[in-house]
Amino acid sequence: MTREEWSRKLLLTGYIDEREAFTMSNVKSAPNGEYGLSLLCIKGDTLSIYDTDFSGEARQLLYSIPLKEMRDVKLSTFAAYPTLKFTYDGFRFSFTAGFNKKMAICQVISSIFA
Repeated sequence: MTREEWSRKLLLTGYIDEREAFTMSNVKSAPNGEYGLSLLCIKGDTLSIYDTDFSGEARQLLYSIPLKEMRDVKLSTFAAYPTLKFTYDGFRFSFTAGFNKKMAICQVISSIFA
């Protein structure tokens, strides 16, 4: 599926809003030890993190994080493995790949913490 097709599907199913901010990423660090592929979506003022199956379909909501409560946000889009790291509720989350400067999810997060 193309990014446009994914975007349309996620918008129609209510995972994202008109900003179309989402990405697939690998969880490197999460409070309950989750790892592997995840779907990160922004809707309103919330970052939602979903576990996914092998086809990228969202299975279970893992975390719902208010964007303004994220701390120490680091978004690297230049490395060989682009990363998003932030602290929420005392835990350091880390995600790799799936990020680049032109992605809406990076633009939304950057605009909040600029």
